[in-house]
Amino acid sequence: YTTGKLKLNGGLLGIFHLADDYYNTVNGKYALINSKGTTINWNIDASYPFAKKYMVNLLYAAPAKTRSNIPDGLARSKISSVKITYAF
Repeated sequence: YTTGKLKLNGGLLGIFHLADDYYNTVNGKYALINSKGTTINWNIDASYPFAKKYMVNLLYAAPAKTRSNIPDGLARSKISSVKITYAF
């Protein structure tokens, strides 16, 4: 969607995890039951050029559907970021 200089882009990102995750331990594999399945994330990105060579981007994303069991470090409840771009 575009209005004036403001551009909005949105979308969905689907990820299908084919098998349960596991950790290798000294006693063998430790499986994380119910860690396979589908995760669906939605996102929206807004961009606006505020000078001839500068643009600011705002990104927001959050999960719409998550797996039952997700290993540490691989899941976020939501994320946002700001980016300033200089064209040279």
